[in-house]
Amino acid sequence: AANLAGAGITGDWQGLEGSDLKGGFTQITTKVDPKLEKLTEDLGKHYTIMDIYFKPYTACRHTHGSAQATLALLREQSIDIQDIKAIEVFTYGMAAIAVGKGIVPGDTFVNAQFSIPYVVAVCILDGVLGPIQLTEKRMDDQSLLALAGKVTVKMDEELNKIYPEKTSSRVEIVLLDGRRLIKQIDIPKGDPRDPMEASDLADKVRFFAGSRNRDKTERIIELILNLENIQDIRELLQLI
Repeated sequence: AANLAGAGITGDWQGLEGSDLKGGFTQITTKVDPKLEKLTEDLGKHYTIMDIYFKPYTACRHTHGSAQATLALLREQSIDIQDIKAIEVFTYGMAAIAVGKGIVPGDTFVNAQFSIPYVVAVCILDGVLGPIQLTEKRMDDQSLLALAGKVTVKMDEELNKIYPEKTSSRVEIVLLDGRRLIKQIDIPKGDPRDPMEASDLADKVRFFAGSRNRDKTERIIELILNLENIQDIRELLQLI
């Protein structure tokens, strides 16, 4: 886009609202009259880039509440895999539709990234959700597939009512003795209301980078966290 602009190529000046001859972005994405004044509301005062979220896991964001709830249960409870009868996940409609399906042998890692049953199961077995958990090699584990098969995902009417203000997910692990271990996450980590701080992001880089070149990883973190004071970024570019 920058190169095109530099070459003098301009965009459609009616690209958002459209015209009588062709539809614009707002006409494609909504059936009601768009409130175009919202585009300039608080312009120069509120920067929506501050409202973005950072993903703690390399899976679809709709799976994050379920993953976080599962990992929290593992920290809070002593769970024997053999004692698990079923796992029920209740969430909002969009998540149930988009990422509620399980996986089958032959699926790719992308299927795993978009599967609450897989994400919940691998969290229970591995206790973490990182890049290794979302690989086709990891997906070959038959015990993992069996546990994922015990996970059902359902839309919860009450949770659906508060979406998208909240992206809530509730995980209920049903044990053979009849007990239910329950955890609900309303604001998944990484949301501006529960942000990933600089230390969280640094820890994510360390986790994903692994044990190789630790000194290099620490230098990258140091440079990025001090980016506004760096006059020459060539060292950073060479490192990454």
